[in-house]
Amino acid sequence: MKNTFLLILCIAFTGLFNSIEAQQKKVVILGSSTASGTGATPYDSSWAGRLQLQYRKNTSDGIDTTVVNLAVGGTTTYYAMPTGYTPPPNRPSPDPAHNITQALSLNPDVIIISFPSNDIASGYSENEVMNNFRSLYNLGSSNGARVFITTTQPRNDIGTQHRQSQRNLVDSITNTFGSNSINFWDDLVTNDGTCSLRDDLRSDLVHPNNTGHRLLFQRVMARNIFAANSPLPVRLGSFTAQLQDKTVLVRWHAEEEEANSFYELQRSANGLDFETIHRSAARATGQTQDYSFTDATPFNGKSFYRLKITEPARNFYSATVSVQRIGRQLVIEKLVSQSTELRLEISSQKNQPAVISITNLSGALVQKRTENLQTNSIITIPVASLPAGEYILTVTAADGSRDTWQFIRVK
Repeated sequence: MKNTFLLILCIAFTGLFNSIEAQQKKVVILGSSTASGTGATPYDSSWAGRLQLQYRKNTSDGIDTTVVNLAVGGTTTYYAMPTGYTPPPNRPSPDPAHNITQALSLNPDVIIISFPSNDIASGYSENEVMNNFRSLYNLGSSNGARVFITTTQPRNDIGTQHRQSQRNLVDSITNTFGSNSINFWDDLVTNDGTCSLRDDLRSDLVHPNNTGHRLLFQRVMARNIFAANSPLPVRLGSFTAQLQDKTVLVRWHAEEEEANSFYELQRSANGLDFETIHRSAARATGQTQDYSFTDATPFNGKSFYRLKITEPARNFYSATVSVQRIGRQLVIEKLVSQSTELRLEISSQKNQPAVISITNLSGALVQKRTENLQTNSIITIPVASLPAGEYILTVTAADGSRDTWQFIRVK
């Protein structure tokens, strides 16, 4: 009787284990340095690290999603090609420990492929990059995995022609892979037409910083990678903000809207911390739609705008656009956070002293100094003594005008 009871108990536990195992998911990442976490400190602040942390939140029930990161810095799509593949002349051979063959051997539910810039920087053509992506996508999909391809992302150490190729590939990847593409471009790129990596979101000329990685993580989560056969997200034909005297007119053009979707227009003073100022439901009539909203109270100086788009299967964000009100007494035009110092470019309508203060996100003052501003000033502030983290810098001039900027100190 005792042996029978133990047998039944063993079978029950085996069934429970198999049931849990059946519900567990596995994500494998193939890619280069950004996917491996470069630019983020620590690794958990990278988009891939954040992804694993997000999925670990349900470990209390024993059902978890694991993320296996096979990304290696400096690699291109050729490294991810299947074992046995013969590359064209002057192209690298596959890396058997970090390629699509190795990824499939792990029996993944999802494969994320992210080679956002090294191919073009190495002089490869747009066509061969797309051919490699198609081959990797088809091989992964035919073996039962759901495959996602991230778009290219901007980088600042390549020439104009290469930057344009990077931009062209965004459209090629999006149009080719549709809902199986993930946009790594719009949040990181400058809005000046140079296809550059934003200064406030980069750790160097190539890689995003912690904030940039956070934006990429949000793009991955918004894609809802485990939702099979989810419809394509709404397509924004345009999203613009235009200064009109003391107000800002924000317009967007939408196509392929889903029912029960809505838009939240969000505004920020620093491009990082956004609040919702307007909400509207998608009309979803099957026709293209135009929307607009007038912001009657934009910030003095720069105002950043983006759309949070909520659909039944996902949430995601538009690119960020900005406007600047003319006539402000004091404006921080640019802030570059380096390892040991900040570099500020400040415009003031008159020569005057100003107090520059730095506070942490808890509001505690960590540094304060006085500078004499000219109409255009470049000021260097040492920050080597500050611990790594996010801070708010405020410049307050003698006439009472002020401006703020949030930055990340990375050691």
